[in-house]
Amino acid sequence: MASRKSLITHHDERDRTIEGYLKKKTSMFAWKRHFVVVDERGTLSYFANELALHPRGTIKLERGVSVGADATKEHCFVLRDGARAFRFQADHARDLEPWVRVVSAWLDESRGADEAKAAAPPAPSLGLGDFAFDASRYAVDAVIGHGSYGLVVSATALRRDGRRVAIKRIGRCFSDLLDAKRTLRELRLLHSCVHPNLLDVWDCYRGAGDGGDFDDVYVVMELLATDLHQVIYARQELSTKHVTYFMYQMLSGLRHLHAAGVLHRDLKPGNVLLNESCELKICDFGLARSLDVDDPHILTEYVVTRWYRPPELVLSCQAYGAPVDLWSAGCILGEMVTRAPLFPGTDIVHQVRLVVQTLKAARPEDFDAAGVAFVENAMAHDYVERVQPAPIDGWISVAPGLAGTDRGLDMLDKLLRFDPANRLTAAAAMDHPFLAVMKQELADIHDAVPPTPPVDLSDIENCALTREDLQRILALNEFKETWPDDGDRR
Repeated sequence: MASRKSLITHHDERDRTIEGYLKKKTSMFAWKRHFVVVDERGTLSYFANELALHPRGTIKLERGVSVGADATKEHCFVLRDGARAFRFQADHARDLEPWVRVVSAWLDESRGADEAKAAAPPAPSLGLGDFAFDASRYAVDAVIGHGSYGLVVSATALRRDGRRVAIKRIGRCFSDLLDAKRTLRELRLLHSCVHPNLLDVWDCYRGAGDGGDFDDVYVVMELLATDLHQVIYARQELSTKHVTYFMYQMLSGLRHLHAAGVLHRDLKPGNVLLNESCELKICDFGLARSLDVDDPHILTEYVVTRWYRPPELVLSCQAYGAPVDLWSAGCILGEMVTRAPLFPGTDIVHQVRLVVQTLKAARPEDFDAAGVAFVENAMAHDYVERVQPAPIDGWISVAPGLAGTDRGLDMLDKLLRFDPANRLTAAAAMDHPFLAVMKQELADIHDAVPPTPPVDLSDIENCALTREDLQRILALNEFKETWPDDGDRR
């Protein structure tokens, strides 16, 4: 009988590290396979799979933790940390022994260390100031972000089975009425467009005691571990599976938005959030707009962070549509495989030159009279004619990380077309052969999401730009709870 293959992928007795697959007991009757790591700091972490970027849980192998056999299960060991017990099972005995040796080595070192420790100083204040929240509903534990947009904290929703959330305070929301209108638009879109790859907003409220005239708005959202910008520039390399998984999810979210007549208009790695299982959520809809197909000229070109801005915007074309988001998605695809932005313009003129000279080198056939006809501005049209192609060998020079896959280069090429009319739609991009494996795995899930009816922003776009009118619309329509489960557990 052939011996079964070991599921240990790394093992070093000298630095007491080990990695591999173990089953972990997750409930009274259920065991689930996890990718488990004991690192050089003596921390055991378990992940959803080998590609996951953040652990589902960690155990510091130190004084107070013990390891022993579990007599109720074959090839099983149990870690006990006070009242907590973590049970792990190897597939066979020869895999069990290395795990127990490595864990025991860390615990032996911890027991032999000096146990005298200085008394821990008092926990520092979270510095929340007048941050408003109902302590019977939310247990706030950390500040996780702050800036011109406000303050963001992590918290536990006490009436929602301990669901982890982020609470964002938009302070002095009405000090700039244009910013207030942007906030109102974003909340309407987030409440309306429900999809697995769009950020969930579960609660929205005003500061306690502010009455009818209020300044601060609080938004309770799904808490996610990181964003795509941090992942791209982390030390861990992104595999083709990572890249295709992220792209399929991002395109699925865009397909849903575009079907609802909504343009995101500011898609970039920092606006793409990820959880520990690499599940992706598009966020930050402050620049998003409902696309009025009868009058596309109402849209402004001053959108999209410069590096992800498509030709029709850098060349001052006022009529545009969903292809702006597909260009940004193509830029993100290139950035994931190169770990650098494709078009890092230092100013708008430099941005135009980078885009045009790169596309002229990659696809010179796109720059005939028909290909540039969409450029309505005469000065912009003349500038395009004057720019010379970059001295590069097509897309493979732009994104060498895709050199091993013609399908990947082809997808990049079809997302980054100069004429927006020739770019892939989100739906067509999801069907591209580069994403064939992901489509096979995920299509049934993503296709089952019901479409969002066209989002009505008319009351927001047409209201008088006054503090009172914006507050009235916000209080009437957006201060509400939209939790995914039923009922409020009081």
